[in-house]
This record gives sequence, structure tokens and C-alpha cells, in this order.
Amino acid sequence: MNKRNEPCPCGSGKKYKKCCYLSDSAKPAGAMASQVNDELSEFLEDRDFDDLKQVQSAADAFMLHRNNKPIDDFHGLSATQMQCLLDEPFATGVLNLRFSEVDNIASCKVMILARYILNGIGDGIKATAKGNLPKSLVLEALTEHDKYFERPWSLNRVNKEEDFFDLHVARLLLTLLKIIRIFKGKWIITAHGKTLIKANGSIENREFTNLLYQLMLECFCKQYNWAYRSYDEQYSFIQQSVGFSLYLLQKYGNVERLGTWYANEFINAFPDLLLEINESYFTPEQALTNCYSHWLFKNFGEYFGLLSVKGGGIGNRDTLTVKATPLFWQIFTPNMDGVVRSQL
Repeated sequence: MNKRNEPCPCGSGKKYKKCCYLSDSAKPAGAMASQVNDELSEFLEDRDFDDLKQVQSAADAFMLHRNNKPIDDFHGLSATQMQCLLDEPFATGVLNLRFSEVDNIASCKVMILARYILNGIGDGIKATAKGNLPKSLVLEALTEHDKYFERPWSLNRVNKEEDFFDLHVARLLLTLLKIIRIFKGKWIITAHGKTLIKANGSIENREFTNLLYQLMLECFCKQYNWAYRSYDEQYSFIQQSVGFSLYLLQKYGNVERLGTWYANEFINAFPDLLLEINESYFTPEQALTNCYSHWLFKNFGEYFGLLSVKGGGIGNRDTLTVKATPLFWQIFTPNMDGVVRSQL
């Protein structure tokens, strides 16, 4: 069985995960390379060529056509489209994010907390010895949080920023985006951050809110480490393939479905991932499903206001259900080719 980080057996010189892994995913292990060779040989067999250049041109055309064919386990996406989703999920032509006239972004959790941080920092606020936000601001942000969301049991005792994990993540995203930083022992809004705010009116303006949401969403998917304080790096492909998960939600998220349904479809698309899961207490399928539900639905979808998530308490993930929110449908809309688009 080929491992994702090993050289691809096709001889391209690329890692397997960057080459034939995508089209291999829907096939039994080890069968794909020989199948491609057989199909190519059959395609070339009854054709006449004057030189090797014509043979190469015909082979290239065959592979291009093959890579653009829809794959059932990819729910209608071709290997080429899937590669685009993995390499650049928000690029034009696949998930084309365009932020403009979208309502309700300001009311999602990540934006309430991010704007509270920015307003709280103002002209500068003293950082803790560990470089976190001060306790006073954390507790004030928790009070603001409680105006909009039911407080989970995990927030019953909050003494520092890291105890309020959703706030901590919002602060990390703002830091990664270089909108805030520590200067001479104080958290400040950077020159870059001030420029963004000024160019879009103010922190409270919809233009700035929508822009900040876009930046934070892309940062969360591409820069922030989903394995931070949650599971570990062996599940990193869930984050790398977030574009495909968004595609599934766009196709099927109009009705409430079990989170396990999405996890199963994800595993069907990338079955070789199970070979890399090393868990003591769960089967690879159970472990991957648990992490997928926690990362994609709770930590990402619910946090950004894209998903309504019900049930699925600790030890009972099988009951978790998911449905796309109105905000999701304002952002992601179908196109004629069936690929997810964005109207932001």
C-alpha cells in the first residue's frame, strides 16, 4: 500500500498525495497504476502515429480527458477539480469567495469575539506575562458572548484567555493576520489593521465585518492548525480537504443530516486515510469520524455561523446532526457545473 508521503509509483517524482492519490482514492490499493496503463494502451492500440511526439500528444489528451471525468466517490467532481479543492479551496473556479452584500455575518460567534477584541484593545491594552489578553477583557468578552449564545459547561470557570477557547482562537487568527500584535508589553492594533479598518469605515461597519470574516475564514482553513489542542497531526488531511467538505455541504446541506453521513462520504472519497490512523481505543473509521465531526462541524462550521449543529455530546457523536444555515446559503451557491461558488 502506497503511503501519502512516499514517492508516487507512477514515476512522476511527486509525492503520492500530490499525484495519483486523488484518482487512486476510489480504487483498491495498488490497482490504479496498472489500470491506467491498460486503459492508455487500449486507447493507443488502434491508432497510427508518425513519430513519438504524436504518441505523447495523444497520451496527454487521454490523461487530460481521464482526469476531467466525474468520479462517483467524489460526488461528481473530477480528479482535476478535486485537486483544485485540495490545493487552493477558495480559488476562482471552485470556491470563489466574493464578499459583498451578505447579511448576518456580524452575528456569528467568530465575528462577535473578534470585534470585541479589537474594540477592547483600542489604543492599547496590557498583555499578560504569557502574552495573552488580560483577564478583565476575557471576562467582559464572556459576558458579551452570553448575550447571544448559551454558555457551555466548559466556560463555567474562566480565569484566563486560554480557558475561553473560542476567544483564544479569534485572538490567534487576528494575530496570524497581523491585525493585532504585542508591542512594548501591550496588545495593539497594527498599522496594517488600522489601515483595513479606516479603509472600510470602522470596526462596526458591514464592509469591514465582511472583509474581516473572509480573512479569518481563509486564515482558519489555511494557516491556523486545527490540531492545536485537539486530536493530532495524523488527522491533518481533514483540514487540507475542507474544500471538498464544503462541496458536500453545498450539495446536501439543505436538509438536516447525521454528521456520520458526511464523515462516511469523506472516508469513501479518501479510504487510504484509514491506513494512517493509529488509535488504541477506536477503530480507524470511528476515530476519523469523531475527529471529522469535532473539527469540521463544531470548531469550524458552527464557529463561523455556517452550520447548525445539534446533539452529539461527548461519547455520543453518532447522534450529531448538521444543516447549513441561511448564512451558508448566502455565501455558497450552486453553479451550472455543480461546483460550489461563493456570493460573498
